[in-house]
Amino acid sequence: MTILITLELSTSQVVAGKNVTLTESLMIPKPIEVKEVVHRVYRIGKYSDRTGQFEQIDLSIAHDTLITLDSGVPWFVVFGKPSPPKKLENGAMGFAFPFQPEKPGIYIIYSDWKLGHGRDVLRCVPVILTVKPAKQ
Repeated sequence: MTILITLELSTSQVVAGKNVTLTESLMIPKPIEVKEVVHRVYRIGKYSDRTGQFEQIDLSIAHDTLITLDSGVPWFVVFGKPSPPKKLENGAMGFAFPFQPEKPGIYIIYSDWKLGHGRDVLRCVPVILTVKPAKQ
């Protein structure tokens, strides 16, 4: 499958509870209609209260569990009918999802766009978000 979606975060590091936006856009403008957007989010690093640092999670375990709720990213968005991507502030065609991650950790985020007609799926290169703990 050809990668046709670009993912960008408004920041790659955020404090838990603060806003971040995931922007998804087509790399090559083409007329499409999107039926649903599906996000897969995995925690690949955890914050240790004991050491005050991030620790890597065994990736064989990390990819077995979706952590969408911890990251705050919507798991999936279904449109009532297939819809074209929206024009974004930067002029690209795509979608923007603001969210507030709550749990400190390091997350890898993927997105797939399921097209409205047929079984075609557009994929992306994932992004990584680091969520730091809020100051106590």
